[in-house]
Amino acid sequence: MKISIIGAGVVGTATADCFLRFGHSVTCVDMSSERLKALRTEGFDVSEKAADADVHFICTPDSAVDDTLAVLRDVAGLAVIRSTVAPGTTRSLMKKHSRHICFVPEFLRAATALQDEVNPWRVVVGECCPTHGKFLEELYGPILSPIVRVDPMTAEMAKLTCNAYLAMLISYFNEIHEICDRVGVNSHEVGKIASMDPRISTYGATQHSKPYRGACLPKDIRMLISFSQAAGVDPILLKAVEQINEKRMQR
Repeated sequence: MKISIIGAGVVGTATADCFLRFGHSVTCVDMSSERLKALRTEGFDVSEKAADADVHFICTPDSAVDDTLAVLRDVAGLAVIRSTVAPGTTRSLMKKHSRHICFVPEFLRAATALQDEVNPWRVVVGECCPTHGKFLEELYGPILSPIVRVDPMTAEMAKLTCNAYLAMLISYFNEIHEICDRVGVNSHEVGKIASMDPRISTYGATQHSKPYRGACLPKDIRMLISFSQAAGVDPILLKAVEQINEKRMQR
C-alpha cells in the first residue's frame, strides 16, 4: 500500500512509523525542510509535495486541514483526517472539496506516541462510506485492537469527548487539591486512596496540583465548548473545568 503522511509532527511521525512496520510504502510530506532532513536521517522517505497515493493521512494542525485538502485537489487517493476538528467538519469538507474524506482520530500521548499508535486501546474509523470504512478497517487490521466504524461526526465527537473527560479529571482533583491545601491535608494521599476504587481513574487522581497543558487538552475542551454553544447548549461543567484550570495556571 502506498501511504502519504502530510504533517510530520508527533502524530504524523508515529503514523508513518506504524505503517512502515506493517510493510507499507510510506512518504512523509512536510513544509519544514529541517524536519524533512531530520526524518530522512532517521530513514524515512520524505517529500515537500504530496503525490498520488492510496491514502493520505492529514496530520497537520487543525487550522491547516482545509488548505491541505485544497493542495490535494488534483492528487489521487483517499484523504483521512487525523487532526482534531469540530464535529461536522469532515462532512463539510467533503462537500467543499468534492472528494471522499474519512476521519480517524488519534489518541496519542506525546511521550509514548509510537507505542500508542502501534498498540492503541481502540481504532475509531469515521467512514465517509462503507467501502472506504472497510478499506481502513483492513489497513488497520494488523494492529489487532478493536476497530469501531462510525460516521465522521460521531468519531469527531468521540475525540473531543475523551479529551474533555481527561481535562475534567485533572480539574476535579485540582479543586480537591485546593481544598486539601487550605486545611493541611496531602491531596496526593487522598488521590491515591480514591484511585484504589476501580470506579475512579488514576488519571487526575495521581497527576493533579498542576494545570492541564499541552497541545491537545486546552484546545480540545475549548473546541467542544464552542461547538456546544453554537448548538444552543450551555456546557456548564465544561466551562467549570476550564475555569478551574485557568485558576490553577494563575497560581
